[in-house]
Amino acid sequence: MSSVSTIPIYVVTGFLSSGKTTFINQQIKLRKMPAATLVISGEDDISHHNLDTLSIQLDNTMTPEQVKTVAHTIQDVIQKKPVREIWLEWNGMTSFQQLETLIYQTQLSRIVHIQHVYFMTTCDFVDTMLGPTGLAPISQLMNADSILLRHENRSREQASMALLKAWNPPGKIIITNYLLWDLHS
Repeated sequence: MSSVSTIPIYVVTGFLSSGKTTFINQQIKLRKMPAATLVISGEDDISHHNLDTLSIQLDNTMTPEQVKTVAHTIQDVIQKKPVREIWLEWNGMTSFQQLETLIYQTQLSRIVHIQHVYFMTTCDFVDTMLGPTGLAPISQLMNADSILLRHENRSREQASMALLKAWNPPGKIIITNYLLWDLHS
């Protein structure tokens, strides 16, 4: 089945307090048919404007059977209501490869595809946490289509952008104040 007939997934990655939930909520507000949107979150305390929200717990230690169980849960939700798109809030400490396993090595591969990956970050995170926190955030950064860097000051942004580009040369870096996120995905 080609990706044209599958449901697009917009993946939003980054550490806690990086703005993932806010970003998703703002993107959903811009949608013409938000009722056809499913939000999947790896975090427990999340709310998305009365939309269908599925909370899943994935980590790097899950067995293939546990991943299949999560995939089956997602598929059940998709089959119970018309879904045109999925916004997936991905845990900052879970590797991107675990997401690829969930999407492409289970039955979900027939019904969904990753459309776009956003990596949310700040200069502080880039300066102090990227690297010391392990490979999971780096794997997310390396797979991001767009990198949203919170606006601070120009010199800090330039240093952070250089490091981000070193890890992900083709990634598009967008400096944002988190109020103007109309990206028209």
